[in-house]
Amino acid sequence: MTHVYWGGRAYGKVNQQCLFRYNRKTVVQHQIGVGISGKFKAFKWEYVGDKQIRTRYYKEIDKDNITRYVKSEEVTDEWLLETQTDKGLKNNTCVEYDWLGKGMFNLPPKKLEEKVYKPVDLHPLYNDYGRAWDQHFFNDLITCDLYNPQPWILDNPYEPFVESFKNCKNVVGFKSNMVDWLIGLLGFFVPPESSKNWGIEVTDPHDAYTKNPEICFSEFDHHIGQNRDVEQRLQDLGIEYEYLDLDTDDYAKFFGLERNLPRTGYNRTHIFKEVAPERYEIAEHIVNHYIKDRNLTGWKLEGRIHDKI
Repeated sequence: MTHVYWGGRAYGKVNQQCLFRYNRKTVVQHQIGVGISGKFKAFKWEYVGDKQIRTRYYKEIDKDNITRYVKSEEVTDEWLLETQTDKGLKNNTCVEYDWLGKGMFNLPPKKLEEKVYKPVDLHPLYNDYGRAWDQHFFNDLITCDLYNPQPWILDNPYEPFVESFKNCKNVVGFKSNMVDWLIGLLGFFVPPESSKNWGIEVTDPHDAYTKNPEICFSEFDHHIGQNRDVEQRLQDLGIEYEYLDLDTDDYAKFFGLERNLPRTGYNRTHIFKEVAPERYEIAEHIVNHYIKDRNLTGWKLEGRIHDKI
């Protein structure tokens, strides 16, 4: 059975992608990105014995058919664990302004320049209505052990896709450790964007919080609300799902896999605490204030009864 893992940003997609690949299962994941930037490509990992087959799907702007770029290589477990994603499983996630880690996880300058991904030679394939790529969906994408869609696939739902999801095991991840997750979200804080949106210059999350706590709080609201919106859409479409607690559940047992990966490889809050304990304490204060201010009881959709997020 195909597992479909739903959620917004920072809800464990990379964790589960790597877990399934470590167990040498087939994984499909849409390109990460907001708006049009996340609708150009999809990626697939397959395994045959010691061989890893990586496929990238995209559509060139002057072509009618979808292009499949395939790379095959022999890989050991050790190689996978020591090699950065997307080739291997080692977490290489970077952010634009790493205040919490004192720059340890900053994006390289070249990557920062390419933040807005709008290739002139590619057509945003997945921006088209589902009917335009349904054969690709049924033949290439949903034929896997783990499918990681982006939330936009539910915005203008194509009925055959919805019916297909109803026959899968749908999963929504959440963290019962609210403080841990919110501290991690501070790592995504982008001062120039917040300065522009709020009309006040801020240099980092602490500076923003000092000048107006709502600058940070609104960022948290966005991420929590985004995931709850995904849940609401699933319910509206009649797609049943299960919850996976990213803090306490046994991932391998939950998905029926043989092997687990260390959680610390994909959760960096423990690193922040070691690298910059003084900033970690500030982050703890910010998120505890937010939890109290919003009367936050958890991430799930049902939390809207209490906090209206």
